[in-house]
Amino acid sequence: MRANASASQTTDVELVQAIRAGDHRAEFELARRWRSRLIELGRSILGDRDLAEDAAQLALWRAFLHLDRYDDARPFERWMLTIAGNCARDLRRRRARLRTIVDDEQVERAADAGSIAAEPQLGREALDALESCREELDERGRTVVCLYAIGYSLGESGRLLHKPKTTVQSWLKSALDQLRRCLAGKGLADEF
Repeated sequence: MRANASASQTTDVELVQAIRAGDHRAEFELARRWRSRLIELGRSILGDRDLAEDAAQLALWRAFLHLDRYDDARPFERWMLTIAGNCARDLRRRRARLRTIVDDEQVERAADAGSIAAEPQLGREALDALESCREELDERGRTVVCLYAIGYSLGESGRLLHKPKTTVQSWLKSALDQLRRCLAGKGLADEF
């Protein structure tokens, strides 16, 4: 970000270019600039502020992760809102799927078995590796990953665990990073 330009005068495209050049202040400015708008979009899709905040955070994370895919010649607003809308709709679908898949007895049986449900496209080797990596997580990590996977928002998980949302977010990030490293070590990171 140019030192002599105020943040409000800097365009989104200039911020993106600064982020690509390694300017972390530009990341904070772009996130600050878009956060409330992304939350409102998420709220219009999800109908829940906690879930909307999670979707907005995920959208910002995905945008920063994939800034190399953004074409500076196209409107940044459309690109960012598309990512945010997709994140919110994905979260809504995941939560709807949870409500229709299991009843309490099925959840208890799955918890007792300690197994994961196999997706048809994943081979036995990949599922065994995932189960092995999941077992390496501590209890806290397994809990927050499970809550996230079945569709609980960070805020809902925090209320269940009696912890601040930001603490749960930190635990989840740490657990997911550990899972990714473990799977990469087994040569299977691209399977999931």
